[in-house]
Amino acid sequence: MTLKLIKAHRKEAEKILALFQPIFRPYLAKYHDDEINPANLPIERIESWFDKPHVTCYFIANEKQTLGFIQLVHLTEEFEGQDQIHIGNFGILPEFQNQGLGQACLRELEKIYQPKGGWLLSTILQEAGNRHLYEKFGYRRAGKLTVINDKMTIIEYEKGGSE
Repeated sequence: MTLKLIKAHRKEAEKILALFQPIFRPYLAKYHDDEINPANLPIERIESWFDKPHVTCYFIANEKQTLGFIQLVHLTEEFEGQDQIHIGNFGILPEFQNQGLGQACLRELEKIYQPKGGWLLSTILQEAGNRHLYEKFGYRRAGKLTVINDKMTIIEYEKGGSE
């Protein structure tokens, strides 16, 4: 399956929110992370991403359909590989998970961007599959843990830059 990253635009905010429902609702049901779960984002928040020059959003797709979404935040707001990039909301539709698409997406991103300051991301500590994916790609635990509630803890990861 050929994977493509297609840049998302403000006018597609409703499509993004609709995509977040099947991707992130299972986590909402499991962890009751009502205040931070992307499935609960107001449409205005998603629209605001496109007002920020340091935020880039992509649909993850194949030749036929949209499979997922990923948000990148350039933390130093310097582009062309000079910055540090945080991988934000990243998800694949449930019916396409465990088919190597997350790996393919990360591989494609690393071809497009080579931030000298490296990569950062946060994920759910209790989700071993997510942690395995990132660790397989060279991400290392950054040490910071944030307890959301008695069911969920967020862990930060980092990966070195291109220097």
